[in-house]
Amino acid sequence: QSCTPAYLKHLLRSQDRTCVDFALKYVIAHHPSDAQFADDVLHVLEHGDREHILLALRFLSGALKDKEQLHARLIESYGRMKSMNSPLILDYFSAERDLPRTTLEGLTSHLDRLPYFQVHLILRLLEERKFFSPKTEADVARLLDGDDFFIARRACEHLLQQDLGSGTEKKVAAFRQRYRDRL
Repeated sequence: QSCTPAYLKHLLRSQDRTCVDFALKYVIAHHPSDAQFADDVLHVLEHGDREHILLALRFLSGALKDKEQLHARLIESYGRMKSMNSPLILDYFSAERDLPRTTLEGLTSHLDRLPYFQVHLILRLLEERKFFSPKTEADVARLLDGDDFFIARRACEHLLQQDLGSGTEKKVAAFRQRYRDRL
């Protein structure tokens, strides 16, 4: 059986799970390195079910040869995913032996738009990799000014483990002083 690329792209954007399942398996089997399906598979990644996300990651790893481009696209999609599915992207990153600096910094650039659990997972990934840079410092410190106390407290805990610049040290001290009764 043969499917045209246009039909496969149509199926990948379908609301019918069986159509998406068929199309994903078809492109993995017959077009494993064909980047023309990348945008449609990213759509599946953002809106699909758990099993489709795993298949989408498998396809994207083969289709997008430039690792930094792949990581950037995954990070971009991460914020649009259902919160119960987005940790699969972090699992994917955690399994990577050497994550580029741009990937780790890219993850922190979206922290202020994520719920607590995703923020916690990203900070934990940074802690496991013992990664800290001026950009991640600024991104995490921005969380101290957010409306969600629990996210701000987690950011404070993360920052306390780092060698901070004087501006961030003052911000952490002010946060700890303001919420001393809740810490």
